[in-house]
Amino acid sequence: MTGQIEDWQLSASSVRSSDHNCQVKYARLHQPGSRAWCAHDSGSGDSHWILVDLGVNTEVTGLLVQGRGDEMEWVTSFTVAMSQDAYKWEFVHDFYGKKKTFKGNADSHHIRTIWFDRPMDARFVRLHVLEWFRAPSLRLEVLGCQECSSLITGPGIGYGLTASTFASWAKKNSCQPDDAHVDSHRAWCSRHNNGHQWLQFDVGPPSTVTGVLTRGRGDTGRRHWVTSYTMSYSNDSTLWYYYKESNHLTPKLFGGNMDKSTERRHYFNNPFVARFVRLHPTTWHNHIAMRAALLGCPSRLCPPNFFRLNELGPCGVCTHVIINNRIPSVYNIHPHAQLILRDCQFTTLHCHDRLDALCSTS
Repeated sequence: MTGQIEDWQLSASSVRSSDHNCQVKYARLHQPGSRAWCAHDSGSGDSHWILVDLGVNTEVTGLLVQGRGDEMEWVTSFTVAMSQDAYKWEFVHDFYGKKKTFKGNADSHHIRTIWFDRPMDARFVRLHVLEWFRAPSLRLEVLGCQECSSLITGPGIGYGLTASTFASWAKKNSCQPDDAHVDSHRAWCSRHNNGHQWLQFDVGPPSTVTGVLTRGRGDTGRRHWVTSYTMSYSNDSTLWYYYKESNHLTPKLFGGNMDKSTERRHYFNNPFVARFVRLHPTTWHNHIAMRAALLGCPSRLCPPNFFRLNELGPCGVCTHVIINNRIPSVYNIHPHAQLILRDCQFTTLHCHDRLDALCSTS
């Protein structure tokens, strides 16, 4: 998690407020001096814990734990619990199915490596302190593999950006949708400031979307950014669904930015599969302007009306052109595609997007 996990992704049962070197954000390996997470000294059993939100589902294989460095404090035993939603938790068990107690450190500097008997899929990892030397203090690292937290939008990725409106170019300042990439030095700026504006991503083949990050306007001295927004997604750009949390009837309102430069990141409790994603600003500072990106990975499952040529290929779209209930003679369907198209809801195929390999002009 060093360099990968933001401070807001760390939380704990308590923090020793009397020592400024004991903040949760210091619970990272190799922090200098006496920096580490330190719980209140009071309490016993597993009342002390530290939680890491990994953002997306992760195959967790183990932990690295370390004491408090220049202070003679460390954890000597602990248990580990994991969860997909931070509500239902499962403890790591031993070979006999019992809650496993792990041996911790023997000093404050050396790193102890903990490997689990089997990998576990989780988004949240919580370490429960059982015993300690002098005081419950530690630094840690989560070991594992994340497959779905990469940028899936950006220059050269996907099919580009569009928007409801955008301000005209003036005085060397550009507000076009293509300026909305998160690493751009500019931004997308809407022509109008109202609740009907949106920025749209076309990620190409439908992808699993696990998160979003935003920034304010990068160019000029103007202080423009979006402070809240909703999100919708689609696979055909016609039928749209607003993103909602489980058991919620209204679209989720995402918190936006508080300045023009700092990145704000959200991970979804319910990742979704889509080709098109829209951000709908609801409140803003001075003017609607934003840079943004989506996090995720290629989808393993194709939505309805999409198919693959092979197991490793991207999802392709099944569109249809019906002329007297026959395939126009201009299209010859590749024999291999005929077999795959049995899973499509249409009887004919139109050469579209990246599916030109399926068709040849007669």
